Amino acid sequence: MKKLGLGQLVEVGADTGSICGFLAQNDIEVTAIEPLKVGARSIQKKGIQTLCGRLEIVNFPPESIKAYGVFAVLEHIENPNQLLDEMYRTLEPGGYLLVTVPCGQWLWGEMDKSLGHYRSYSKRRINEVVSQSDSTLVKSR
Repeated sequence: MKKLGLGQLVEVGADTGSICGFLAQNDIEVTAIEPLKVGARSIQKKGIQTLCGRLEIVNFPPESIKAYGVFAVLEHIENPNQLLDEMYRTLEPGGYLLVTVPCGQWLWGEMDKSLGHYRSYSKRRINEVVSQSDSTLVKSR
């Protein structure tokens, strides 16, 4: 993030705050959005600004967010395009969408189902999903 000149990030689906906690410790200003109260409370205890709810309910103004992070979240959503559409609506022009997902269908198993995963992704598939929501495709690495 520092290489990209990003000092701020909104993490969506922050769980208990392991990633946003790490980022905050490394001088990244983080706002965490977590729909589960237990996770939101855990994040707040780390001193991170936390909103308990879904991104669509927060209703950020259009083009107001420099960078979003969704880390191991999209596989838990049956239709991730609703979330992605809201992120693109509120992302600044030239902003960043940082995404991690489990990859490799060959790794798929019963554990994924028990964790509430709908799918695993290939690089091609995550690029398709992300680009379906917006014509500006963020390069994956």
